[in-house]
Amino acid sequence: MEATSSFPKFLVKWLRLFLILIPLIVIGYSIYWIILVTEPIFLAACGAGPTALAVLLMVASLASSIFAFITFKKPEKIDYSDWTFSAFFVSTASGILLCAIAMLMTTTESQRVFDSRISTYYLYNSDSLTDSYDKSYSTDYKKIVYQYSYGQSSYEAYLIIGFAWVICFVAFFATYENYPQ
Repeated sequence: MEATSSFPKFLVKWLRLFLILIPLIVIGYSIYWIILVTEPIFLAACGAGPTALAVLLMVASLASSIFAFITFKKPEKIDYSDWTFSAFFVSTASGILLCAIAMLMTTTESQRVFDSRISTYYLYNSDSLTDSYDKSYSTDYKKIVYQYSYGQSSYEAYLIIGFAWVICFVAFFATYENYPQ
């Protein structure tokens, strides 16, 4: 009987930790994504939309992590009407929504659009950006950068991170309802 009553307490502690750490993982991947998508040729061909999205995702994730830490210091005393919980909820919902938008930006159809834009840029522009990009990187590296910045790998990363975030968020509050007060 003792083991079953301590299980929700154990689960709540781990889920609380994950709700603080998963946004930090999102920040780390967003920094990596920013490094990839700010390659001058990508900015010239595709614009700064992915960079802006990654920055917004970082801000929402950082706010979510900070407010999760403040809100969940003592999980037995979570006040749903407190401003820190409201800030946590809004920043987490925003972060999850931005993760979904990042997934949409890296789907196969979006990848075709980026392929077309980059090909068109290469076809009609022979400038210092295309020359320096061609000279600086090997073909294999260009494929890797492209795959991670706009391709399937980014889609999979945001899919995994986003679902983990949603699952932890839902599981925490489902378990918290059974938490011994």
